[in-house]
Amino acid sequence: MVQSNNNLWILTEERLKISVLKIILNTFVKFTNGKIIQSAPKSEVKIKPVFEKKKFKNLYQIENFKIKNIDKIYSLIVSGTTSFTDHLLFEQKEKPSDFELSTNNIKFAFEDTKTDSTESRNTVFGQRGSKHVILSYYNKNIPFKVIITDSEINYNDKFDKNGNIIEKGFPPSSKFDARCLVTSGVEIIGINNFDAAPFKDFEELKSEKNKMRKPGGKNNIAFKIENISDGISLSKKLLKPGKNKVGKITKNWSDPSIGQVLSTCLAIRNLGYDGNIKIVKHQLDSEMIKNKNNKFLLGCKSLKINLENLNLPNVQFPRKYWEYPTFSDSEKHATILFHHMLNYSQNLLRVIFDNHGGCARSYITTIDQKNFPVPKQLHESKLPDLIVLDKDEKKIYMIEGKTHIEYKKGIDQIKLFSNFFDDFLVKKCGYKNYELESWIILSGDSNLDVDFKKVIFNLREDFSIEVSNHINDKFLNIFNNFS
Repeated sequence: MVQSNNNLWILTEERLKISVLKIILNTFVKFTNGKIIQSAPKSEVKIKPVFEKKKFKNLYQIENFKIKNIDKIYSLIVSGTTSFTDHLLFEQKEKPSDFELSTNNIKFAFEDTKTDSTESRNTVFGQRGSKHVILSYYNKNIPFKVIITDSEINYNDKFDKNGNIIEKGFPPSSKFDARCLVTSGVEIIGINNFDAAPFKDFEELKSEKNKMRKPGGKNNIAFKIENISDGISLSKKLLKPGKNKVGKITKNWSDPSIGQVLSTCLAIRNLGYDGNIKIVKHQLDSEMIKNKNNKFLLGCKSLKINLENLNLPNVQFPRKYWEYPTFSDSEKHATILFHHMLNYSQNLLRVIFDNHGGCARSYITTIDQKNFPVPKQLHESKLPDLIVLDKDEKKIYMIEGKTHIEYKKGIDQIKLFSNFFDDFLVKKCGYKNYELESWIILSGDSNLDVDFKKVIFNLREDFSIEVSNHINDKFLNIFNNFS
């Protein structure tokens, strides 16, 4: 009997991008001594939503990329129970069901980011740390890769006419974070002149951190590593100030700082230091650590870290690292599906921005094909989940995803799209002669009564699709391609 080949399964919480997909597949081939039989140009590799009897299977098949001894390549949308890495790659015949990451069929974990160190205030590497720590708790043997995409990063130094360095190409704080990652076995993909070598030992790591330039300002806290009577301390502020809608000061966790601390501590542990580690000057209080599923507290448990003046609660890791969504109870499943349907159809409609239900937001593609970063703070505007361009008709469709029960809220929110359209699409991105149309995509409880005049479609809880009678022929043809 001839044994059938395995399939590849790429599990993700977000929309899988073609650029990242090709890196993932080429990485698999490189490190498994595989062979590519067919690799189409970037524009021809396709991600096809799989339908069966007019129902979406929560499954995407990769076309035009063939690997020797691999039958099919699939992508699946999953839900992480804690800080889930961007993509997990399995090699096996059947759909993955190892929610605890105990199988050897997991080949790689991937993080991808579109930002370079300048845009993310030199935290691009540090922010990846918390996910690597959580993943390592479940399985220390999964190779972890960080993919830098959508940026032309080159860490060459810049010199003046006399040959003096006027700008260091690799910011010291960013390089330190990168060295912590590679010390823990992480590979960084997609950067020119990347020269972040692993630390040789704990003393070198400590020395490099402590000799870095200290931040200015009386409220800033230097990130230092010092010897104390019962081990070592790391000083780092872990919160950032914020304000709620009525202007009251709030306390919020700083994700970059959390990632930097956990990544540094993981590297320290991997270098053989087994003494006590205490985080000091963190500015946290007992109220902030009540949430026992907090990723920082889970990281502290995994790495045996203590907090100054606080007793850590008895946190427990979820038994499952990930799971499948049971039905379409999240708005992003429908908007991601529509995004893939648009791309696969390759008609005259093109997505120029996406921000699916809390997923990482993309740039806006301007009229002259440049990348425009959307500001994090919006005032009288509403950030859409999708922006779709019809160049021939001179129309821009701004689309909001909502669960069925939030239909009325969605109707109110899309009224604010006109402000976003004027402030950013017209004034910043060059779409001056375009007309705006605002739409909603629904998912979930289809027993609720809604008016479909502003709805493109509803992804029902059984993954069947109810298409609106009010959409134009271009949108309708997209659905007809999968009927």
